[in-house]
Amino acid sequence: MFRLHRFWKKTQSIYDCCRLLCQIQFVLGCSGIRSRSDKYVCDWISLSYTALAMGCVLSTLGLAAFVKFQDPYLVEMDSLIKSIIYLELGMSLFMYVTTATTMVAEAKTHLKLYKQINDLDLVLIREFGCKMNYKALVKKNLQLLGFTASIYIIIIALGISRAKDLRNIVLNLLSALAYICITGGPNLNFYIQMNFAEILAIRFRLLQKLLQAKPPRLEEAKLVERFQKLIDLVEQYHDCIRLTNQIFAKSLIIIMLHDFTLTTSELYLIFGGLTSSGSSALIYFVLLGLVLPIYKMTVGPVYSENAIKEEAKCFKIIQDLDFQYNGSRKIRDMVAICLTWRWDNIVEFKSGSMPLNMETIAGVYVEIFNYILILIQFRMTQEMGDQIEKQKNTIQDWIGVDYV
Repeated sequence: MFRLHRFWKKTQSIYDCCRLLCQIQFVLGCSGIRSRSDKYVCDWISLSYTALAMGCVLSTLGLAAFVKFQDPYLVEMDSLIKSIIYLELGMSLFMYVTTATTMVAEAKTHLKLYKQINDLDLVLIREFGCKMNYKALVKKNLQLLGFTASIYIIIIALGISRAKDLRNIVLNLLSALAYICITGGPNLNFYIQMNFAEILAIRFRLLQKLLQAKPPRLEEAKLVERFQKLIDLVEQYHDCIRLTNQIFAKSLIIIMLHDFTLTTSELYLIFGGLTSSGSSALIYFVLLGLVLPIYKMTVGPVYSENAIKEEAKCFKIIQDLDFQYNGSRKIRDMVAICLTWRWDNIVEFKSGSMPLNMETIAGVYVEIFNYILILIQFRMTQEMGDQIEKQKNTIQDWIGVDYV
């Protein structure tokens, strides 16, 4: 309790704000940076630990999967459902390895992003007297981690409850923990990207207020200096979007591909796979497995699009300065240079090469909805075929001859 109070009281920078997510990601072997003192570092210790953690997670999951696949229950399972299990396991492993390797490769850029945001925040605090509410973001991160942890704990509990002896309890526990690592690390990667998007949206809103605030009567030179500092801050926070894409875009496209595959596979199980195979007890696993992918695919683009909208509002306010101070040639030239720079540096959050916004995710949901319709049609056709087969057998028994 004392440590928690100390951590809460010490939250005074962007490093403190993101420390918990960063540390958990590092422990899961999905990051090349670690927390040391008040900053983050990437050194031989962090890189060695990341390689060791990856090796332990992959070997544990591989061993547990090899043993579980010998289970008679899995051997007798429907071949299509088994193929879905293999696909999910392969996609999860690919997602974990891709996320870990890209994060290690971009570790220096990751550190640069933290440092740049921290330095810009210090300028806002020292020169403009702004108050940064880091604790609110920490509270939101704790709620998000609590929500994710509760989902994983329920999945572990359901897995252990299906075990019949101590050997299976241990095996199910190891399998669940290894699976949590290979999916939890990439999930945290998505959460950290969302965290940066939310931070930048908050900074852009703060800069809007500073740009719109009526400064005291100042000489033209001091007024121009004030606006120039604010414009520089807008441009540098704008550059943070580019750095965020450089760090996360490659892994986000793999994570979203995994989530899309997982969602469609589990929808198949819900609409026909599990019930038709007599395995309706596993429906709880499937429903819980849908929660996190749908949450990420829905909320992540909202944060990203919101940050871009707030950034656009900043440049609109900067553009309006030309009309408010139309008698100042220096302000007019400053605004013209800024808008020209912005035109040459248009950027938005990316997932691979796709924009990470609501339009893209709406397209993904349209595909999922079409997939659901196909599944419903397939299920109805299958049931109709079963009914026809039953009627055929009934007529066959009734008339005593083969009916074709």
